[in-house]
Amino acid sequence: MRLQNEATRLTYFSHALDLYFFPSKNWEIALKNSLYHSNDESVNTTFFIDAHVSYKQKRYELRLTASNLLGRNTFERRTIGTFGFLAKETS
Repeated sequence: MRLQNEATRLTYFSHALDLYFFPSKNWEIALKNSLYHSNDESVNTTFFIDAHVSYKQKRYELRLTASNLLGRNTFERRTIGTFGFLAKETS
């Protein structure tokens, strides 16, 4: 009898979406999103979001930026085994 050992392959996914809105000629609103997840159910999905509002004129631009709106500043995944792996994203 032959035993088959099927190793589980871990797959990591990273997605990004940037949305820009222009409600009038001089105004810009932006949302910048990042999503990290894997097929490893022991690891939570991590979502980052930043935003800014800006007002532009010919000679200047004023911008208000809000970073890390969800309070998460690091995504980190470590695997110990035959091969080492470290993934880290800081928003």
